[in-house]
Order: sequence, then structure tokens, then C-alpha cells
Amino acid sequence: MKKIYLTIFTAILLMANVFAQCPGSIALSPTTVSPASCPSNGSFTINATVGTGVVYQITNGPTGFPTGAQNTPTFSALLPGTYTVKVSCQANLAIFTTTTFTIPSTYVQVAANSVVSNVCSANAPNATITTTVTAGSSSPFTYAYWQGDPAIADGSLTYSSSNIYTASAFGTYNVRTKDACGVFVTQQVTVANPYPDNLCVTSVYFSNETLNCAQLQNSIWSRFVLGNNIPFSLLPTTGIDIDVYINTGTCASPVQGALVSTQHYDNTSSNNSILVPRGVNLLYVVRTPCGTSCTYCYTYNPANSAFSQNAYLVAKGCVPAGNPITYSLIIDQNVFFATFPINYVIKNSAGTVVATYTANSLADLAHEFTGLQADTYTMTATDACLKQSIATLSPPTGTPNQLAVVYSETYTGCTSIEGRTSLKVLIQGVMANFANAIATIVAPSPTLVGTTYQNPNGFYDIQNLIPGATYYFEIDNLCGQKVTVPVVVPSTVPQILVEHTFGTVQQLCGGAGNIIVDAAYNGWGSFTYQITNSVGTVVGTGGTPGGTYSNLPAGTYTITTTVNGCAAVYSYSSQVTILPGGSGPQIIKKLGVICEDAAGNPTGTGSAIFSFIGAKDLKVDYKLSSQPDADYINLTNASDGSETIGGLLANTSYTIRITDNCGKSTVSEIAIGRLSPLATTSRAQPCPGVPYTLAVPDMVDATYTWKKNGVPISTNREIIFPSYSAGDNGVYVCTVSIAGGCVTRTVTVTLNSLFCGQMISLPIRLSEFTVQKIGNSAKISWSTEEEINSSYFNIERSIDGINWNTIATVNAANNSSQRIDYSIADNAPVKGINYYRLKSVDRDTKYTYSPVKTALFKSAYTIEVAPNPAKNIVHVYIAKTGTQAAKVQLLNVNGTVIYNTTSSQSHIQIDVSGISKGLYFVKVMEADTVTVLRVVVE
Repeated sequence: MKKIYLTIFTAILLMANVFAQCPGSIALSPTTVSPASCPSNGSFTINATVGTGVVYQITNGPTGFPTGAQNTPTFSALLPGTYTVKVSCQANLAIFTTTTFTIPSTYVQVAANSVVSNVCSANAPNATITTTVTAGSSSPFTYAYWQGDPAIADGSLTYSSSNIYTASAFGTYNVRTKDACGVFVTQQVTVANPYPDNLCVTSVYFSNETLNCAQLQNSIWSRFVLGNNIPFSLLPTTGIDIDVYINTGTCASPVQGALVSTQHYDNTSSNNSILVPRGVNLLYVVRTPCGTSCTYCYTYNPANSAFSQNAYLVAKGCVPAGNPITYSLIIDQNVFFATFPINYVIKNSAGTVVATYTANSLADLAHEFTGLQADTYTMTATDACLKQSIATLSPPTGTPNQLAVVYSETYTGCTSIEGRTSLKVLIQGVMANFANAIATIVAPSPTLVGTTYQNPNGFYDIQNLIPGATYYFEIDNLCGQKVTVPVVVPSTVPQILVEHTFGTVQQLCGGAGNIIVDAAYNGWGSFTYQITNSVGTVVGTGGTPGGTYSNLPAGTYTITTTVNGCAAVYSYSSQVTILPGGSGPQIIKKLGVICEDAAGNPTGTGSAIFSFIGAKDLKVDYKLSSQPDADYINLTNASDGSETIGGLLANTSYTIRITDNCGKSTVSEIAIGRLSPLATTSRAQPCPGVPYTLAVPDMVDATYTWKKNGVPISTNREIIFPSYSAGDNGVYVCTVSIAGGCVTRTVTVTLNSLFCGQMISLPIRLSEFTVQKIGNSAKISWSTEEEINSSYFNIERSIDGINWNTIATVNAANNSSQRIDYSIADNAPVKGINYYRLKSVDRDTKYTYSPVKTALFKSAYTIEVAPNPAKNIVHVYIAKTGTQAAKVQLLNVNGTVIYNTTSSQSHIQIDVSGISKGLYFVKVMEADTVTVLRVVVE
């Protein structure tokens, strides 16, 4: 017992000695703070004197501060910010004090910009990449350059102090700039060939120009065509060189002989003539500073430089009925490879000279010999170099005023509407004054279609004709005689107009990008485009086949195409966007649709369709919005920016996650619902002689087929009329097929320029549709911004989202350009979920559906279905008051009852192991309550 007392006494004595070593409070000396010169290298030192020592602990600070206690007064490797430190007596932690102070930051995040210069400076595909640090406080800076993955692990790169790099090949390069703190930024730049691919001479033709007769014995001027009529103005400033060699071999096995000429061309050049030897085979070699070359082979053909003339014998002048028709012999102004003066001698069939003429210059041509009788004439033309061209001309034979098509061909020509063609047709026969006859298309419309050009010998050129259509030409000789001739345009025409300018963006990490333009035009005239930034500065120009415009900063760019055809100049434009640095991918269009059968009835599945921009390759994942992130399904790791996901559940929402090649992600939701009817975006009727665009909405993953009066005319979304004419009037029908036929919509519009400027009847345009639960009623409200020929609204309700009933009808305003608000109340909603939609109907019976809205009216019990999705058993839990029985059914998406029972139990099990996978509905009915829940069977 004494030992116990002694032990307790000793412990108390020791404790008293310990407490005696801690003061009542702790005084601190000033804290020494070192600013953060890197993101996390700040530090501080706190000094305190206590007999048995001090314990230091940070209790508050920037996210991630160290929480452990330590005996030393210095803390390092800290983020800038405000800290609170607790200083405790080591012998008695209950004795402490606190201090608060701030670690400032002197660090500035590194930023850099890289530019490409000297592309192909040494006759090879190389360039200089120069990187400039635009911000940053922690030097020295080091640089790494490579091709491949921009997100590569930093430890695998080799850095140097040089900010200049020589790129030895075309392509995209990554540039990583690192500061002394180990922080880096990555940027991408593109070294692009400034010249179009396969830049070649594509054809040559010849001309005498100023050469005299002696010179023409051995020489001739050759004019070349570059690419697809690429003008010199579109060449880079460094230009091209064209070497002309004599080909001592054949085009199949060319052999480069003596060099004839070397010519340099740049964007200021205008003359495409090269003096070459006459009568030899030639090779035209195109060289660029990038070291590329392309060779065009010309095989000598005497006909390509032979003197030729154009002359016609045509009926001209009105004569009384029954009198002989008079003719004119016309010398056309087009002569080839002739040296003036040119002497013409015309003889009749008896060999008698009936006329002579001398042309001393091109200004003397054309010439006409009038009042000739029907006969065969021979015209001999002799130029100053004694070259001759002989033409034999005979009048047509046959019954007067019986004309027929004897030749026709299609070509693109001056056609200005994509998908249409031009037609050259030769109509011949015996008719007085036929050379001055006027052709009018009287069917299918009583007007000219496009521009009609007639040569005196009966050739007519007509533009913008529909392949497969039959046109009726009324030939009026202006002497009181008319003849109608049918002209059939071939249904399979290879020479239809192709015209487009598509711009896409190759997004680069670091906030820059390349704009890639795909341009095509096979009509006559000039086709050019220019790219402007948001302030209107031109950053690029081009023509067919397009080009790449590299390393442009973030922003929205407009690509404007101008076509200067045979008649009016017209233009159209589109926009592309380069995302800023740090931005993730952006969805630019998205659509969720329920697929429909051939009759237009909705099925149980649908598609999510969307397009987006970002740094490629783009990764796409998706999931039901109700599922956790762990359930994301990978669609692709190499998307090109447009995707369609099929087989999705109808009337549900899906979450789409897109991750770019720079590691940035974007998340968006797409609801799978019914697609409303479509209408044209053109709001007013066209006017004669004014440009007009007929278009339907730009849908994702859609194809477009236009017909005019039942004849297919285009597969583009837009039909552009550079100058609308009455011949363009008619019924236009566009069939829009979405997601490979998941949904098809038909848009019909009648265009008639007689109603110039009048509004086209379109479905009602809703601006708002809401359903609000108020007590035991549902208030249904909607607003319209504009109504044209509107008729009425049907308010439809469903208890399962599939089957709909009209519960009310409200008259519309007919015509209005102001906002109109409507509302009604549903005073008898069913228990459970009520689905509502609005059907807007116009006077032409066209209609559109609004989005579906819901309102929940709870009953005395609740229902749950689990698990969902289910594999074998679906458990239905009914929590209710009372013992009333409930009818429980399982239905498929077509409404067919698969399972049916009536029970007063609160737990019902449904065996689904033997049914197909897909979407089903659990329907619970009891008294005045109907509840429908979705369940997915896997």
C-alpha cells in the first residue's frame, strides 16, 4: 500500500516539473518570408523560444498545404497565398499561439508563340520555326521540337537553349517551351507547302502573235494553261519556274533534250506566252522553290498550228411566201495562225468568182456577202505567208419550215446553278431569215432558261437546263413564221456544274489552327475565294482546288466565294472557327431523333447526331444521362468531327463527352425525341432578275434530294439562283434523309416570281412552350414570334409518352409578326407523369410538334422499378396506403402487353429472362391512378 502511494506522489511531482518548463504564453519573433519565384517554392521561418522546444504546424493555407507538425521553424516548397501557423509548447501542446501571414508570388507563367518562315528557302521542303517567349519570369528558357503526340511525356523530350528549329519536311510540329521552374507550354505549328499539289501545265495552244512570215518558219508562240485555270494572282510571292525542253522521245517514253526557254512567273505576272520551236515535241517542266516538279508532254500536230478560217452560209432576209430564200456568206472574225493581209475569193458551183475581199487586220473581220442565191460556194483564203484555207459552203435542203435538231452536246458552260448543265444544240432546216431567228422555250415554261446565244448557222447555247427534261423551242424568224422543235437534255449528263467551297479547321494545341479549303468549279469564268478574320482582314485567297492556310490565330473566319461567270457576278460565304488556347472541343450542331418506319410512325430507338470542332484526333464517349460516369461507352478514338450514334432509347437523354488531342474535354446532352416537320429557310417569294437562294435547314448527317416539277435537279442543301427568272418558277420538293434513313422529311414549296416579295406559307414559329403544375391542374403556356397563315393549336397529352390524345384546341392568330402568348389549363390530369406536346397547324395543313414537357401528379403511393437496366427479374415495389388491388403490366415499345397481373401485394416480380433486349414499360393502374415507368432489359 505504501508503494502505491509513493508511485502516485512521484508522478505528480514529475508532472509539476514539466508544466513548470512551459511559459503561460508564447512570444514570436518576426517571421521571415521568401516569395514564390516558381509556382511552389515559397518559404517562411518562424522563431519562438520556449524552454522545452516548440512544435510548428500549418493549420490553414492554399489547397494542398502540408498538414504535419514539425520541430523546425522553416517551411519550404509552398504555394503563394495566406497561411495560418500554430506554434505550440512541445512539453504542453495546450499552450500555443498562432500567426497569419502571406507568401507573395513573383512568378509569371511562361507563354510563347512560334512562327514559320523561310518555307522552301533552299529548294527543298524545309522551313524555320522560331519561338518567342511572350511572358514568363523564370529564365533561362529551353525548347523542344518534335512531330507526333503533342501530349507526350516531358521526360522523353530533348531540350536545347535554341529557340530556332529547322523543319526538314512538311507537317505539323509541336513546340514545347519550358522555364527554369520546370513549367512548360505546348504549341503546334504547321509547315505547309504553299503550292497546290501537282501544280502542272495542263494544256497548251499556239498563236502567231507578232511573228512575221520568216520567223513563223521555225518559231511559234505557245500559251499554257496552269492547273485548272489557276490564275497567276493565286501563286505564292516566290512564284514558279517553267522550263521548256525539246522532247527527243515520245510522251510514253520522254527524253529531255535541249533547253528551249526558262520563264519565271509570280503573282504579278500576266503574260503566259513562251516562244518555242515550231514542229517539235516539247516538255513543259514546272519547278517551285519547294523542289516539286511536274511535267507536261506536248506531241507536235500540224493541225494545231494550221491556218484555218470560220465561214457560214445562212438564210438571211425576209422574202415573200413562195419566193426563193436569199443567203448571206459570213466570214467570222475568228481566224487562226494567219498573217495579215488575208485575201478571200468566193466562187459559185460553176466556178465563177462572185466576190472578193481583203482583210488587212483583225478589225476588218467579220465580213458579210449578202443576197446570194441557193448554191454551193467555195471560199479560198490566202494569207501574207501564202498559206491557204479552203471552205466549201452549201445551203440546207428540205421542205421549208420543217426544222429539226441535228446535233446537241452538254457542257458546263455558263451554267450558274449546281447540278444543272448547258446545252449546245444545232437546229437546221429551210427557213427564210433563219440567221436572225429568235428561240424561245415555250414548254415547260414560256420563257428563256438562262442565256441563249445563237450562231448564225443555227447553233443555240442554253444554260441552267435540268438533266432529263424536255424543252420545246419556238423558232420565230421575225417574218411571220414560227416552228416548234422539241429538245431533250440527256438524263445522265457528266457535264453538270460542280461548284462548292468547303472550309474545315485543323485545330492545333496552343490556340492556333489551319484552315483547309476544298474548292471545285468546272464552269466558265473565274472562281475565287478569300478568307477574312472577324475584323475583315484578308488572311488568305485562292481558287480551285483550294489550299491550306496555316498557323492562324483563334477566331471566326469567313470564306467568301465569288464567281464571275459569263453573266452576273455572284457570291456566297460560310464560316469556320479556330478555338482559343485552353478551350476544349465545341459542339457546333447536335440533334436527337426517334427513328420512324416507312409510314412515319416512331419506333422505340433513335439516333444522336452531332458535329464538333477541336484538335484531332477526337475521342467520343457516351452514356445514358441517368448513369454514372463509370458507364461511359467509347464510340471512337479517331473521330473526324461528325458522328452518329444509332440504336439509342427513344424519349431519353444521353450525355456525350468529347476529348481532343490536347487532353481537353467537353460534355453535352442530347435528348432523343420526335423530329418536327421541316420548312424552307427562304421566307419570301423570289423576284425576277434578283439573286435568290432556296434552302432547307442545315441538318447533321443528312442528305438532300431536290426535284423541280418531279425532275431531280440537285443534291445540295441550297439551290442558288444568281439571277432568278420566270423559267425557274415551279414546285420544288426536297427530301431530307437523316442518319442514313432513320428519319425522312419532305419539304414542298411553290416558287412563283409573279408574287415577288410575298411571304411563303410556313409552319408557325414557336418561341416558348412550358407546362407548370398549379395545385391539381397543369397550366400549359406557349408563345409565337411570328405566324403566317396559321390555323389552330392542338394540345395533346399522353400517359406513356407514346400514345397521344387531343385534350384541347385553340385557334391561332392566322397572321402576325409580333409575339402572341397563349395558355390553357388541364384540370383533369391523371395521377403519375403527364406528357404534353403542342401541335401547331397552318391553313395548308402543315404542322409542327413542340418539344415534350411533363408534369407529375403524385398519388397516395409511390412505385419503384429495380434493377434498371434488368437482366432476369424486374422487381416492382408499390408503397401505398390501403389494400386496394393494382393492375400491373409490362409492355413493349409498340404497346403490346407482354405480362399482365392484378395484385394487392406491394412487391411484384416479373421474369424478363426470356424476352428480347430493349426498352419496355411497366404500367401500374389502380382506381384513378395510372403510372408508367421505363425499364431497359439487357
